[in-house]
Amino acid sequence: RMRKKGSTLPEIVEFFLKKDMEQRQNNLRIARLKSQAKIDAMIALKRREIKENWGIQISYTFSEMFGLNLILVGVDEKGPAWGCGARPGDSIVTVNDWLISVMDRPYVAMHLLQAGANQVKLGIHKSSAVPRETDVIGYL
Repeated sequence: RMRKKGSTLPEIVEFFLKKDMEQRQNNLRIARLKSQAKIDAMIALKRREIKENWGIQISYTFSEMFGLNLILVGVDEKGPAWGCGARPGDSIVTVNDWLISVMDRPYVAMHLLQAGANQVKLGIHKSSAVPRETDVIGYL
């Protein structure tokens, strides 16, 4: 395809070398994020019906250094998440063994939570620091 556009051999080589370097950098980033992941507790969220909310409010932060972080801003004391041990300030590290920090779109992580139907397994990092309410991305 590049030949059809009139690219020279050096341009093609440079294109693929650059693409290879970007992939290597991304692989190093993913390896670093995996090594930084810390899980303090595994929580099995369970609810009776899909239409029942989990009782959580989620905020997120994203940075190149730390990746995507989902933080529980609020946990309803009468909801399923509270009964399973989730508390405000906890960070969701994994959803059904999917590492959240390597994702770059918060809605993908939210869909993983929603796709769990009546049961979702969460890897949680315990913390008491709660982000601002203005950063909430969803209620589940």
